[in-house]
Amino acid sequence: MYDKIEYRNAVMTATENENDDDKDACEVHGRAIVFDTPQVIYKDRFGNEYREIIDSHALDNAIMKDVPLRLDHDKSGVAILARTRNKSLILTKKDDGLYIDAELRSNLGKDVHAAVKAGDIKDMSFGFICNKDKFDSKTNTRTVLEIAKLTDVSIVQDGAYDAAY
Repeated sequence: MYDKIEYRNAVMTATENENDDDKDACEVHGRAIVFDTPQVIYKDRFGNEYREIIDSHALDNAIMKDVPLRLDHDKSGVAILARTRNKSLILTKKDDGLYIDAELRSNLGKDVHAAVKAGDIKDMSFGFICNKDKFDSKTNTRTVLEIAKLTDVSIVQDGAYDAAY
């Protein structure tokens, strides 16, 4: 098993909370992980592209017990916007990826919501520890077959994955 945390990116949206009972919460939604879709994650100085695919079964045995939604993967604890433990972050695995629905309640969360809604911040990322992968040297493609742990999902300024909405 690997023990290095890796980060990948996708795209998100923001909406107003439709629940009249809680006017202080703002919502963001997105697809944090895109399954079975090659993404260019690196291009070297010679123009060679390196791709990555997250297998649709990579999360089947992953630890996702207490996943935080962070701002830019900030591990200081200040920028935790939501989390699965208190159900302010809901993770839903579908055929094409892992989706997030989050309620942002803090002042920072409201500022982030406004930036996402305005389009100033539009990307998501996820941190993970890989348990099993394979590399195809002919196509320079790494396929992540098994994720040991989903360490976080994050709202970020610059994403690497284009195949999300």
